[in-house]
Amino acid sequence: MEATSKIKIIAAGDVRNYFFLEAVSAFKRHGCTVACLDMEGRLEGKRPSRTEVEKFSPHFVFVTNDIRPLSEPLREILSKCIWVSWLGERPIWPYLWRLRPDLGFTDAIHFVSDREVQKQLVQDEFREVHFLPLASNPSKFLKKRSSIVRQVCFVGSPMAREAKIMRDRRYRWILHEELVSTEVLIRKALTQISNGHWQSPLAQVEEIEKKIACQCNETTCWKRLARMASISYVGLRLTNGFRKRCIHHLSESFEMHVIGSNWETESIGNCVLGPPVKYGASLSHIYRDTALNINVSSQHLPSALNSRPFDVPCSGAFLITDYRHFMEELIDLEEEIVTYKNEEELVDKCKFYLEHPSLRLRIAAAGRKRVLKQHTYDHRILTMMTCLRKLGVV
Repeated sequence: MEATSKIKIIAAGDVRNYFFLEAVSAFKRHGCTVACLDMEGRLEGKRPSRTEVEKFSPHFVFVTNDIRPLSEPLREILSKCIWVSWLGERPIWPYLWRLRPDLGFTDAIHFVSDREVQKQLVQDEFREVHFLPLASNPSKFLKKRSSIVRQVCFVGSPMAREAKIMRDRRYRWILHEELVSTEVLIRKALTQISNGHWQSPLAQVEEIEKKIACQCNETTCWKRLARMASISYVGLRLTNGFRKRCIHHLSESFEMHVIGSNWETESIGNCVLGPPVKYGASLSHIYRDTALNINVSSQHLPSALNSRPFDVPCSGAFLITDYRHFMEELIDLEEEIVTYKNEEELVDKCKFYLEHPSLRLRIAAAGRKRVLKQHTYDHRILTMMTCLRKLGVV
């Protein structure tokens, strides 16, 4: 077993992406030597040769969901390395597709933020798949004195643009050929969301997943990827409908603030719109200045938590989030964060907690204590390194 300070890593990803950067920074805080390979294939500013990579002698190559296809020379150079991935809240199938011609990705070591995705990858014969949820960075999400300037606020995107890009341009060719027949189910689900006739987007996603699975012969890797792409597309569409429904419902009872891009054309009622905010200290400031921070999770991952259940409490702020499977493994529900299962319950809990500020403060303080104790990026990377040691990678 090697000391952490002797571990060398090539981290390949988008150096502008917060998730990738947080992981790289945590590796460095643990004493690892990390060389970053950017999206253009440059290692520390220049394209690496085989000799340079062999001289650096990395223990593994680390990637996240945003990895792009590798150039032929680079693919050959890195193909001999062990690959370790941490797949966060974005759809994972583009990552799997991009690595498919490169590595025999079923042999890579994967860490995923969703228990259901973990089960699916194991069923698809991925050999090493481990659960590793997202986290927060206390140096960016600080608890500071603040004054409440917003009653209720949602931070995030409507996901409509992402779904449209997926359907029309970037990944249209990989979407399952029978997805057109599931479009009827998608439109039905969106109509039901709009009319408030049913309460669980996840249940609707599961129904459509079963439909796609029945239509899709999964005997080949291509078919499995096509199924995952189709389900991701469905999830993005239903996320858009569910987020709009929740926000519109809240706007009827409160002064509702929505911060993020591409909301101008969405039907969300009478809301106060704000521009997107860069991840980090500015976002933490918004969380602290808001009485009730609302989270509406993405539906393409059935049980994953996005970053808000960690970042909002880390800031010392109060969060109400939709209930997700397996949340109890990570957080004490109703004591550290508050959950809802439908928009009526969301509105009722907002009314209650606006009238009980001292209870909000107590829950926020408990949530921050839990995040600092168990849910920082340093904790996650330590968990990852412990697993890699057991596997003999480091």
